[in-house]
Amino acid sequence: MGIGLFQQKYGVLNTFGGLLNFAYNVNLQTDSNLTFGLNVGFYKSGINSGAVVTNDPRTFIRDHPFKFIAHH
Repeated sequence: MGIGLFQQKYGVLNTFGGLLNFAYNVNLQTDSNLTFGLNVGFYKSGINSGAVVTNDPRTFIRDHPFKFIAHH
């Protein structure tokens, strides 16, 4: 069983998440095992509006409909 948490700050983008792992082994015979596992991950990304610097007083970062595309 395992649990992992992470936080990443990249410019004005913040990401927080975690990963849960579980594995179980069943002895079928003296020379045979069956092992299975489950991994579950989650994350939340958002804009840190306090880190945004702009010279335009009409810019409101919280009102902008941002769309992010994750690349792996």
